[in-house]
Formats: sequence, C-alpha cells, structure tokens
Amino acid sequence: MAKFSPQETTEAYFAVLHEVVQRHGAPLALCSDRHGIFTKSDPEDPKPTQFERALLQLHIEPICAHTPQAKGRVERLFQTLQDRLCKALRLQGIAGIEQANEWLGTYLQQHNRRFAVAPREAADLHQPWRGTSQALREICALHHQRQLSAQGACRFEGKVLQIEPAQPHAPAARAMVDIVQHADGELGLSYRGGACGTGNSLVMST
Repeated sequence: MAKFSPQETTEAYFAVLHEVVQRHGAPLALCSDRHGIFTKSDPEDPKPTQFERALLQLHIEPICAHTPQAKGRVERLFQTLQDRLCKALRLQGIAGIEQANEWLGTYLQQHNRRFAVAPREAADLHQPWRGTSQALREICALHHQRQLSAQGACRFEGKVLQIEPAQPHAPAARAMVDIVQHADGELGLSYRGGACGTGNSLVMST
C-alpha cells in the first residue's frame, strides 16, 4: 500500500493508515524512522504525536528505528524505489499526482511479483477492524484538545464551536473535549473517546 502526496504530512500518513486498516486490518506493529510525525524529539514529553495516538488507539505498536543499520535499509529501499518509479512514471507519460496514484497500484503489483520474498511464517497477523467506518475515520484525523466554556462552547482556528445540548453523550460544561479535524475540513467533537458532535450538530460562528 502506497500513495503519492505533495508533502510528507500527518494527514497523508493518516490516509494510508486508514486504507490499510480498512482493507487488511490493523498490523501488530509499524516500523518507521524517527521523523517528528512518528515520535517526539523530546524524550521527556509524554504526549504522543497525532500519528502515535492513532496507532495506540488501533492497538498497533509503534517501533521507531534507533540504529543506523535499520535506518539505512529503509533509505536504500526508498532510493531504489524512487529511481525505478521516476523512470516508470516517465515511460507512462504521467505528470500529475492524481494520475500517478491511479497507476501506482499496477506498478506495486508488478514490483511485488518480481521482488517479493516469501515470509518465514505465512500467518497473517493483521487484526480485522470491527468498529464502524466513522470510528476509524475519527481515529485517522487530527485531534486538538480544548476546554468547553460554561455555555458548552470552545474556540478553534478563529471559530466558536457550540455543541447542541440535546446531543446524546453531551459533555458537561467546562469538560475537556477533542476537536476532530478531518482532511476534508469537517469538524467534530469527541468526549472520552466517543463522538458528541459532528457536522450539523455543531453550531459554528466567527
């Protein structure tokens, strides 16, 4: 599973993570480099990054490469793929990201048929996603913690978000909530891990 993106961002990784879990289930672990998307540079900061938080919610163990050998293997693979991909994209006459993503699945199938190595153990340890599609979408989104006012409102990016008091599971006044910011711009509210306001259930004003 892979996807082209204009930049290396948390949202881009969320899009891939969402598709992997939806298609194949959650892996037991995910190995990455020590980019700021995956881990904090300050070891004394206990708060996880947005991506770490999503992995933990999905019960995926985050593993960050610590040794030059581990990081070197990944970088060598990326250099090989980037070289092959650039040449293949030119041969296909592809010049845009959207077109490249449509073709990428075909390329990966060809690449895997040629270079894939059979695993030592054939068992598939991905855990099927048994939650709702909306719950997975909320996990794979940006979360920003805010405190509600006495009137059940909070500020975010210049807007005032007011939760409808009749909503089920509505939090109490002055409760800490998460503003859930989706890639398409939709905002929602989460309280103690459960949705308490999305879309039309939130009244927004500037």
